[in-house]
Amino acid sequence: MKCCTKCNITKPSLEFHKRSKAIDGLDYWCKKCKHEYQLGYYGINKESIRKRNTEWEKDNKEKCKAASKMWRDANREKVRAYQKKYVEANREKAYAASKAWEERNQERKRRVAAEWRAANIELCRAYWHSYYGRKMDAKGSHTAEEVVALYKFQKGRCAACKGKLGSGYHKDHIVPLKPREGGQKGTNYISNIQLLCQRCNNRKCNKDPIQFMQEMGYLL
Repeated sequence: MKCCTKCNITKPSLEFHKRSKAIDGLDYWCKKCKHEYQLGYYGINKESIRKRNTEWEKDNKEKCKAASKMWRDANREKVRAYQKKYVEANREKAYAASKAWEERNQERKRRVAAEWRAANIELCRAYWHSYYGRKMDAKGSHTAEEVVALYKFQKGRCAACKGKLGSGYHKDHIVPLKPREGGQKGTNYISNIQLLCQRCNNRKCNKDPIQFMQEMGYLL
């Protein structure tokens, strides 16, 4: 317990800010009194405080950036919630600011996008196949994780010629989403996906799977 020298009320220690130079390690005034004083002081000296803060930030740009980044990294959910709320309340302003930033940072945007695509190849492929499936009005979808599991199941080899796939493999719909006339339409579930090399995928195109394997000499 400690008595506040401002309001003269004895309060629990948690009601005081820490003060390293004080004998008991606590501030002389309680948090409530300190807050009321700061609000009053700021109201009287608003302009001078803003000017002083602006000058300090101008002289300490790197320090401010580092502190801001550290806070954002530690409060990601708060930042996302604030940004979402701001955009919803200021759609036109947010869109204009985003457009202006993109125009000023076109090279950076392209570089960041290229780096992200290179680091998330499977996500990009899954996104494209999901988009293509929706466009073709196909049932189902599949994830990047399912494709990775399929690659392991096929032991990194083409489902048709058994050649090594590497990283440049193609995802093929076994039963095509856009079949030839009279053919059955396939789904976009992982069960209808196989991994082929570029040569085999180009040869298969939208052929029926049995017809394609017969042409390859694997089926009579």
